[in-house]
Amino acid sequence: MAHGNLETVRRWFAFATPATGDPEAALELIDPEFEFAPHITGGHEGTEFRGLEGLESFLRVSAETWESLQAEPSEMLENGEFVVVLGTLHARGRGSGVEVEEPTVWLCRIRDGRMLRLEGRPAREPGQVAWALAEAGLPPDAFDVHGKSGRAASLGD
Repeated sequence: MAHGNLETVRRWFAFATPATGDPEAALELIDPEFEFAPHITGGHEGTEFRGLEGLESFLRVSAETWESLQAEPSEMLENGEFVVVLGTLHARGRGSGVEVEEPTVWLCRIRDGRMLRLEGRPAREPGQVAWALAEAGLPPDAFDVHGKSGRAASLGD
């Protein structure tokens, strides 16, 4: 299932663009008990979204707040049911036009080939990267804070 877990996460990131995201298409990617804890939602930081209804709510809030919001993963590490992703969030405020570029670490938990939990945290803070690696049972040096360790799978792997 290891390869399948990475593939599930890759497919999620290909899907998860609020402007084009299709909640119905996500049904095959998310567990019925899906939990999503993004760290940038346009004023709803700290909010967790649950299930398909939560995903629909996140997409609505994001589309109202952001003209564009794109998660760009760069590297992934997998350990059992966990996948840790380093990447960048790119966003542009709908009303302000302000550009945001936020290095991000995502901790993904997969159950039976579907996303059970996805939590994003700012990767500018090395402690957040260390947290994600520890939660996944990976060594603290699996990524350096810039994601340049040779241990990570690049998105093209």
